[in-house]
Amino acid sequence: MSSESMHEGVAISVRNVGKCYNIYGRPQDRLKQTLWRGRRQFYKEFWALRNVSFDVRQGESVALIGRNGSGKSTVLQIVASTLAPTEGEVRIRGRVAALLELGSGINTEFTGRENVFMQGAVYGYSPGEMAARFDEIAAFADIGEFINQPVKTYSSGMFVRLAFAVQALLDRDILLVDEALAVGDASFQRRCYRRIDELKERGVSVLFVTHSLEVVRSMCERAVYLEHGRVKVQGEASEVCDAYLADLLAEQVSESKPPSTVGAAEAGSAGETPEATVLDRFTAGGGAGKTVQGNRKVDLLWAELDHAGPQSGSLVEGDMVRVQARFRANETVSEVLFGVLIRDRYGVDVFGFSAKSDEIGIPSAVSAGTVLDFEATLKCDLRADTYFVTVGVQAEEFSDILYYGHDILKFTLEAPPGTTVPLIGGLARLRHSASAHVHPVQAQDR
Repeated sequence: MSSESMHEGVAISVRNVGKCYNIYGRPQDRLKQTLWRGRRQFYKEFWALRNVSFDVRQGESVALIGRNGSGKSTVLQIVASTLAPTEGEVRIRGRVAALLELGSGINTEFTGRENVFMQGAVYGYSPGEMAARFDEIAAFADIGEFINQPVKTYSSGMFVRLAFAVQALLDRDILLVDEALAVGDASFQRRCYRRIDELKERGVSVLFVTHSLEVVRSMCERAVYLEHGRVKVQGEASEVCDAYLADLLAEQVSESKPPSTVGAAEAGSAGETPEATVLDRFTAGGGAGKTVQGNRKVDLLWAELDHAGPQSGSLVEGDMVRVQARFRANETVSEVLFGVLIRDRYGVDVFGFSAKSDEIGIPSAVSAGTVLDFEATLKCDLRADTYFVTVGVQAEEFSDILYYGHDILKFTLEAPPGTTVPLIGGLARLRHSASAHVHPVQAQDR
């Protein structure tokens, strides 16, 4: 590892890095190797990495992608100096924070609070400095009173919440993140990716491992595709993802997905009126951690997401959902716009629309104290995943926001029953068809 001068603007420089492991067939071969002192070889060499080279610029987010066993985590460990390379070198400019695996650097016998202060001490922060940051770290981790309980009592999700909160809220120049974020729930993952965006805006460089190509496309400027420990493709994120996806498809290893055990009633079927199933509900005052924006001339009393389907509550791609919201005018308002916005777990806007009050039956002027009920129906032609719903009211001037409740409702889509090939990319499930024809070879074609 070196921190010597590098090209201007480069935070991480990996050059011709290789990592070799000695594989012994039998335990006694290790002893023989020691006794023979290198005059004979009783092991086989396994190169986990070979000739890996790439740069990460300051303020840039770069993803390492590839199949399991391709060497992605090994690269991160070498960059973090927890593993020494067999050959090549890594140069670093700046201070590094690393979240390499679940539980790294956490003592399970101590409480979450004690671990926060210990992690701070490892990175050179005084107890006073960590005390000033503690409330922010605890709020981000969002594990409640468990922050004062031994970490050994934590679930895996709580574990990674604490670990990421500490790493992401300390002042570092470089952040390394392995697949640990996959353990968290959708809400926490989304918060983490938003935090990564904030760090990038401050000039922090991010190098992380992920299997989600959607995350790579939406968050990364560049990506490095590793195969059998070597760099196969590197460059612009979308192009690298396309190359990786093409290889996966070429191998034809897609496994059939078992049919969903939940059927969805066809919305609007003749003679049928399915009973609505409540998927999620938000009540004013009960939305800890929710983001509210606006001048509050209008307040949200409650919002609800319903599914006109089976009582199981499951939602399938293509099903209809209904968003209901009840607002109260705190001041006299006129000509407002009601809106709904859907985002994915990574904070990407998927779909949104607005409707003028006079177009949906609300008088042009609404006096203070009036209660307004809003309802919208949406068809979820999206890929199976978790999504978040924002509801809001604003004046016709878009800068005049009366109330936005960001991500106050959540729903999860499943693949349709009988689906054997899941969507391999993108966000939408568009109606589609395909056909093929075989033409006999003609004499003139021979």
